[in-house]
Amino acid sequence: MRLINLSDKVSVSGQINLDDVSEIVELGFDVLINNRPDFEVVGQPINSENAEEAVRCGLRYYYYPVISLNFPGDVLQHTNVLFNDSTVKTLAFCRSGTRSANLWLASQDHEASLVAAQEVSRLGIDPSMFLNMLRHSARG
Repeated sequence: MRLINLSDKVSVSGQINLDDVSEIVELGFDVLINNRPDFEVVGQPINSENAEEAVRCGLRYYYYPVISLNFPGDVLQHTNVLFNDSTVKTLAFCRSGTRSANLWLASQDHEASLVAAQEVSRLGIDPSMFLNMLRHSARG
């Protein structure tokens, strides 16, 4: 599991395995967000399996699947609250961490998000879903 820290309280990763959940707790996380739709690829743990293991290990668990075609979909209002809760440490995951990082960018205020997009890019994550969202909202 490769974690990418986006802030003091928010990190993202690619697909986790069920065995990773106890390590996530040991690393001090309180919240686990699954941004990956079930059955994207054969063999990935499905939401119900992730949820069961997360709850068993004492994490708050949320399932907000996102696909790039309709980013951010209808999950932004929910993830905004979680990403901006300074009382908890949150890990969000998807296939590579990209969708989760773009959701985090969308949860930031406008000026901070543009600076954060540059930092996310420096970390090797493509912020284009977030930047495209901004372009579309500017037109509309």
